[in-house]
Amino acid sequence: IYPHPEVARYGEALAAKMPGDLSVCYFVNSGSEANDLALLMARLYTGNYDLVALRNCYHGGSHSTMGLTAHGTWKFNTPQGFGIHHALNPDPYRGPFADHANQADDYANDVKQLIEFSTPGTIAGYIAESIQGVGGAVVFPEGYLKQTYEIVRAHGGVCIADEVQAGFGRV
Repeated sequence: IYPHPEVARYGEALAAKMPGDLSVCYFVNSGSEANDLALLMARLYTGNYDLVALRNCYHGGSHSTMGLTAHGTWKFNTPQGFGIHHALNPDPYRGPFADHANQADDYANDVKQLIEFSTPGTIAGYIAESIQGVGGAVVFPEGYLKQTYEIVRAHGGVCIADEVQAGFGRV
């Protein structure tokens, strides 16, 4: 909207540091707008509608990102979250599998079952904070995201890392 040569130079420099096909930058003004755009892009790219987010997560205060958010403090009594399904929060200390030896497997399997039983079997994507911020600085069990990303891709979805609070690329 406000073209300036420095923005383009920054985008080129940023894209040059990214791996593989990550070569396009789209600048937005907030985390809510970034996540709203990620939802739209996932749905358009895959042709699927449903998305998976985590319980206890925070993804923004706009109408669509409030639907992604599964933290009661940040929700309002309005219709929201159409096509959004919330998986268990993979909290290694306070979650339902806290005493299990293979927590990553158990939490990833919850995502798989959610997709298989609560969606048409295909999804547009999965979104998670790399480390939950508002939800209590939760670090997921080792291997959870890797397994979950494989499950998501097997069901036609893309994987969205919300690193607005955690710090883009630092996690």
